[in-house]
Amino acid sequence: MSKGIKVFLVSVFVLTLIVILNSCGGQKSQPSAPAPATKTQEKAPAKEAAPTPPPTTAEKAPAAQPAEPTTAPATATGGKPKIVCDEPEFDFGEKRSDEKVEHEFVIKNAGDGQLLINKVRTTCGCTVAQPEKKELQPGESTKIKATLTLANRQGPQTKNITVESNDPENPVLTLTLKGVATSPIIIEPRTLNLGYSIMEDLVDEKVIEVKSNLPDLTFNITNVDMTNLPQFKAEVETVEPGKYYKIKVKQTEKVEPGTTLSKNFTIQTDATIPGKDANDPSVATLRNIQVSVYGRFLGEVDVSPEVISFRVNNDDPEAKTQQYLRIKEGREKGLKITEVIPPTPDIQVELTERAPGDYLLLVKNIPMNNSLKDKEIIVKTTSATKPEIKIPFRVIDIPNFSSRPQNVLGGEGKRMPPQGPNMPPKLPPFKLPPKDQLPKPPTNPPQVPQATPTPQATPTPQATPAPQTPAPQTPAQTQK
Repeated sequence: MSKGIKVFLVSVFVLTLIVILNSCGGQKSQPSAPAPATKTQEKAPAKEAAPTPPPTTAEKAPAAQPAEPTTAPATATGGKPKIVCDEPEFDFGEKRSDEKVEHEFVIKNAGDGQLLINKVRTTCGCTVAQPEKKELQPGESTKIKATLTLANRQGPQTKNITVESNDPENPVLTLTLKGVATSPIIIEPRTLNLGYSIMEDLVDEKVIEVKSNLPDLTFNITNVDMTNLPQFKAEVETVEPGKYYKIKVKQTEKVEPGTTLSKNFTIQTDATIPGKDANDPSVATLRNIQVSVYGRFLGEVDVSPEVISFRVNNDDPEAKTQQYLRIKEGREKGLKITEVIPPTPDIQVELTERAPGDYLLLVKNIPMNNSLKDKEIIVKTTSATKPEIKIPFRVIDIPNFSSRPQNVLGGEGKRMPPQGPNMPPKLPPFKLPPKDQLPKPPTNPPQVPQATPTPQATPTPQATPAPQTPAPQTPAQTQK
């Protein structure tokens, strides 16, 4: 036998031996199915299972990632600020309308974080100085000085001041000035209301009473300036010289139907205040007293409001609002609305007839952006004088509108939550962790017996082998 044949046979023998050894080793590594417990074993008390050996380094789950903070970043001093005013309401009692009301509100930070005063707002007729300090550490305080001018005012007065801060629990603090303004000269009424739905060409005569409110004050009415109201004339009647007068206001000319009248006229006097110069502002207000006049003269058809106004929401381009309109018959009777045409298909209009000739329109889905500039709603009617009514949109674009509430009927604008160092940040979107970081099932799960499925009838049925559950390997077996 040649040497090459011998080498070949030896190689075949070695390979065959390796295959046999591997086959035997694989059978030994497979554990047999657990034998069913006997009755004796069932009655015996169950022994506590041995503790599961710790997993190897390869089986250890990765360390848990630190959770993201859900609280707001701390300020320089930590904690939360708290804005406090021990006396948020100041009652100045009774003051003459030629005087001013001045008061200082003390604002304190009663929290344990830095307080930031963002804005100070006030209502009409009241001026307010900015606080001495806008950043208050815990325990610090500052002052806000408010001034109320009572000129041309009489009767009860209430004015509010709002202070916006980063206090998470009370972001808007309201301060109040209240009292009674007593004018040296009393005007009753101070506003002449002609009516809200005037259908007549000429309204009835109105009377205004002018009286001295001080024992030592005497005056004369020198003139009544009706320049802003050319359709009206005024006549002065002296009831008590120097003390008491009546002014009769008469309409002498027709006001154009469909006009909303909102004007002032001036009562001029020669009043003086003891101890004050004639050029003093308080004396000037007594010598030129303003009286307001308001009236709505209906046309053939009354539309209210005549314009749909809304503010642009710059923070949310998808924001929408809604508004009510009222269209009713005026001097022309038998009004019917036949069709309403919105500027875009997305805008919906709900039409309700409250009474014959009186309609309420709810305009919905108004986009709070600039897309409706120069657009209008068209309402078709049976009116002979106004068969088609056009109601335009008035878009008001104010930066940072979301920080203030919407101020139109039916508006949906909302005050945004206050911003500051103590406000919680937005939470990140939820994401599942990677697969290798998911919790692993227990290493020794309980065995649940599974029912063997019934074999289907086939020409050559075969028995279904019983399922075998591999037992967990110990660290020693893993190393092997």
